[in-house]
Amino acid sequence: GCWTVVPHPKANVVHLFPLALAAIREPLFTRYSHSPLAIHSTSDLLVTRVTDFNSFREIRDYLSDLQGVTQVIPLQVAPGNVLFRLQHSGEWNELIRLFERGDRLLPVGSHELAAPGSNPLPRYQLIN
Repeated sequence: GCWTVVPHPKANVVHLFPLALAAIREPLFTRYSHSPLAIHSTSDLLVTRVTDFNSFREIRDYLSDLQGVTQVIPLQVAPGNVLFRLQHSGEWNELIRLFERGDRLLPVGSHELAAPGSNPLPRYQLIN
């Protein structure tokens, strides 16, 4: 015999959309949203192995392009080292995760004090 397909009333489908959206909204939001914004976070970062202007420009552009970074300010340039101040949204740990996913910066074990009594200064070396 033949099967007869009886369409459900549209109202049933319309009522399912809010339920479907509610079911997927939270996992999607959790997965893809930026962490709660701490507007105008500022972090200092010492990058070593910056040997010439090209490597300086590369690392400055790399940092500028990171998600959440709004400004990159070179505070101090010394032979081989650049001290950057980053203004960014979100937490410092978020930037560290982006560094780990990228292929430009490698953490250096030792930390220098930026100033007496201040937090240890994160040090990374440029991967050439």
